[in-house]
Amino acid sequence: MGCDGGVVARRDDLVKDKKKETKKCNTEDRYRYCSLTHKLFKKRVVCDVVGRLYNKDGLLKALINHEMPEELRYIHSKKDFIELNIEWSNGIIVCPLKKVEFSPGHQFVALKCGCVISKLALDEIKSINGNKCPLCETEGLEFIPLNLPLEEMEKQMELHCKLFDQKQNKTKFIQKEENKIALVTQPIANTIADQAKVNVNKQDDDEIYKSLFKSSQN
Repeated sequence: MGCDGGVVARRDDLVKDKKKETKKCNTEDRYRYCSLTHKLFKKRVVCDVVGRLYNKDGLLKALINHEMPEELRYIHSKKDFIELNIEWSNGIIVCPLKKVEFSPGHQFVALKCGCVISKLALDEIKSINGNKCPLCETEGLEFIPLNLPLEEMEKQMELHCKLFDQKQNKTKFIQKEENKIALVTQPIANTIADQAKVNVNKQDDDEIYKSLFKSSQN
């Protein structure tokens, strides 16, 4: 109880409320802000394999300067993100088919061609046996869900980080084995090369000797 008879808020309650507020803010921000630089979206936006959105220039700058955060190490090159074809309305991403805004209440997807539409529009296209992007007519409707729930997205990021690490370790292992083979085979190759030189020199000597012998006979 407080001095005025009210209830005094416990510290852990305040911390919980603060976390909820921050989480809500982060959830809403990712529909208008770059997930890396936290700047408002520009016209050129890209998404990675887990559906996080970035300003293209900010992501490229981080890649070039080797400033990618550890949790984004699965983004290793331009092959690891897709440039998006987006329709904008007052700086907000909208579905060109349904005219709904990209927000926590409307799931959007990025098709493999880069076109961005709402999941509702995609489901309707599939329901009529469509297999082309309704905007650019690219074959295939494979897609990446954009801005999945935070917990699910974090799990996807961890998974792709593990896959990237496994690939890197495999590459390092192969390189190590190739180096071992090189250490073994190089001396053999050198020996063969040296022997070949000896044989060539011997053949040259034989030819010279034969030519001299013929000359003396003449």
